[in-house]
Amino acid sequence: HAEKIHQHGANNIAPLVLFRHSPQRGGSELFIYTRENPRTFVHITSILEQMGLTIVDARILLSFDNYTLDTYIVLDESGTELKDKFRENELIKRINSALLHPDKDLPKPLQHMPRQTKAFTIQTDIQFWSDEKFARTAMQVITKDRPGLLSRIARALLQCNIQLLNAKIATFGERAEDIFYILDSNNEPVSSEEKQQEIRAAIRANLDL
Repeated sequence: HAEKIHQHGANNIAPLVLFRHSPQRGGSELFIYTRENPRTFVHITSILEQMGLTIVDARILLSFDNYTLDTYIVLDESGTELKDKFRENELIKRINSALLHPDKDLPKPLQHMPRQTKAFTIQTDIQFWSDEKFARTAMQVITKDRPGLLSRIARALLQCNIQLLNAKIATFGERAEDIFYILDSNNEPVSSEEKQQEIRAAIRANLDL
């Protein structure tokens, strides 16, 4: 990644989008290096949802110079690596376009949910705690896994003016246990119970779409 970023150039305003097969990590790896924008996470996760790709792992890192380094491990509809070169090129094209124009309209979330997913009854649980070492707030979302889960959470954070600093995604069968490290719009930890309740309500509302 460091080598590719160096080749890309520090003053290049275009995003760097890389895609490769990564069987040792359990899927195809999508790496994105771009200047941070509050809509970045929503755009990326929405595009992956629209293209029918499942996110099985994600690492979102924000650098000190306000660039985001995002790595996603994705699978196609059949639960295998994405090996269709046309779809791969289309994915890179869509992400580049969205990140070059982050203020354009966000795609609407898909409404379809597989029948077997509807059958699972896992209550959504959202907990917050202080990550004092890094002066930020940790938020854990436990819920049933479903298509577009991350894009729906991303929309909720955007609606609440919450900054995403890092994310760790974990899926255990039909159960998703995702942790997000966040700050408020003033670069402060989200310590207010009122704000936490607002975020809970926004996430639940988006998950129920």
